[in-house]
Amino acid sequence: MLSKYEIADSEICTALEERYSSPTFSHLGGLQFRNAEVFKALQNSTSYTKVLDLLMKKGSFQFAFEEIDWLDTDGDQSQLLINRASKTPTWPMGTHFWIRDNTFIASSLLGLQYEKYPYPIKWQDMGKKMLLSSLTIISSCTQLERFQSIIDGGDFSNPHNWPHIFLNIENNINAANTEPWMHKQDAWQILAYHVITALDNGIIKPEELTSKHTKFLNSICPFLEKVGFPNATNGGSWEEIEAERTSVIAWETALLNKIIHSKHIVEPASANSLLARGIERLQLSFDKECPNYPEDSVLYRDADSALIYLLLIDIPTLLNPGNPSNIFDEILDKVTTLRGSFGYKRYLTDSYQGLGYYQNETAQQLNALYTTPSGDSSGVEDFKKRSAIIPSGHEAEWTHFSWQLSSACAIFFKKTKDEKYAKLQTKFLVEGMAAITGEDEITLKPDENGIISPEAIAAFQIPECYNSEENEQGIMHYPSPHTPLYWSIAESLRAFDLNL
Repeated sequence: MLSKYEIADSEICTALEERYSSPTFSHLGGLQFRNAEVFKALQNSTSYTKVLDLLMKKGSFQFAFEEIDWLDTDGDQSQLLINRASKTPTWPMGTHFWIRDNTFIASSLLGLQYEKYPYPIKWQDMGKKMLLSSLTIISSCTQLERFQSIIDGGDFSNPHNWPHIFLNIENNINAANTEPWMHKQDAWQILAYHVITALDNGIIKPEELTSKHTKFLNSICPFLEKVGFPNATNGGSWEEIEAERTSVIAWETALLNKIIHSKHIVEPASANSLLARGIERLQLSFDKECPNYPEDSVLYRDADSALIYLLLIDIPTLLNPGNPSNIFDEILDKVTTLRGSFGYKRYLTDSYQGLGYYQNETAQQLNALYTTPSGDSSGVEDFKKRSAIIPSGHEAEWTHFSWQLSSACAIFFKKTKDEKYAKLQTKFLVEGMAAITGEDEITLKPDENGIISPEAIAAFQIPECYNSEENEQGIMHYPSPHTPLYWSIAESLRAFDLNL
């Protein structure tokens, strides 16, 4: 007799086969467009304004901003503006606050060019409030204590001792309690980089910073020095096993460069020597994510889409001011090897949301390890166990990388005036458009009883990624249950804006 999970998985396969075995996608230059109206708007326009108009009309850029009352342990009160990761009630994507996601949403909204397009919402104002809100959260009393404890010689090997970058919105948004997670990553560094950028650009005024904000910014250099920058291990943006990660070193090096050149930050004596160490380390291996391990080690990583960060924050110019194009091109060539049918893989052999990830039988195995399929698998053994459950070769394909690549090439074209990058920014923008959901799409989500089953996904949505199932005809790609992903929406807005 079949179990309830086996029955549900059979129904999943039937639903996916009915929708995706013979998909009627439009084709252009090797790309498959999931949304016929987006394809038509692109074909009938000499600019991307008509596509942007269509997506505005269809609600593709709807965020889920929340104003929350915030109380710190010292009695300080603020009203903050935040955005959850995705439109879902499930843990953790719908229940928790990520510093990283909120920072990227905020920074994308801050850069919109209202003089070039009549955006219907004052997104710039909301971006500023979001950025200051994230700054307030990372500067809470308990967060500052975490920074100071490590600066004073505390145990920085334990991720739970690091400043918390992932917090329960309902009961721990002031970070007063320990939140089990891989906090040892690059999120607060990304936040600090964008805060200093906003200060230098006059978007944030110095008088808007509180004493706690300033204390956080002044903690950066002594913290990095204490943890062993640039040779510290870190889980990175994918919140994984600890390793020396080029993408994290890049953020920290770019942040140090910001601190040194900003008139709003008191430059510590150690900043220049730290920056020199970061540049030296990046020059050795700017096109490999985790090169300092044997190639058969689980820690080794060559191509990784996190290397796109280096392009976005102009690491090529920092490493070679006279001729940054060669470095830019090497990184770009490496990242584009990860292109799939509808997005980019984070890296080869990535097991998170890989083939069959949302089958009920698979979910039960993952639940036994991590409580939910999206739980913390940052320990080496847990990471290996997940990889043993999920077959490699059909990794999840993430949508926000196309938008990021388009933005990076747009920024570099503005810098170099080389038409090659103008063509590339267009290429990657069109890739992003091709991944926007079409009519009658379905995803896989748990119901009220915890049974994963098919669920309709609206058209004109920007998913986190595309997941896959396999049948006799081949691989079927369907939108992730984390659709829409608000970080990816923000990246798409920025990419369109830079192409206007």
